[in-house]
Amino acid sequence: MPQTPEALDLAPQFLEVVACPSCHSTFALDYDSGELVCSSPSCGLAFEVHDGVPDLRIDAARRPETGEDDEPTRISSIRPE
Repeated sequence: MPQTPEALDLAPQFLEVVACPSCHSTFALDYDSGELVCSSPSCGLAFEVHDGVPDLRIDAARRPETGEDDEPTRISSIRPE
C-alpha cells in the first residue's frame, strides 16, 4: 500500500548516511510505492517504509522487475532529495 509523503518523511541526514544493505549504494525515495529504492542499476532493491521507519532486511526487500536485457526497470516516481 503506498504511503503518504508524510509517512516517508525521513530526515535528510538519514538519506546521507544510510546505504543499501546488499550493495552499499545510496537510496532514493519512491513516493508512489512508499519505498526506499537502491540507486544501483545492478541491485535496485526496494525496501518498505512503515510509519517513517524503513525495513532494511534484505530478505524483506522487493526485487526489481527486469526487462528483456535483464536490467532492472527503473521506477519513474523517484524524486531526488
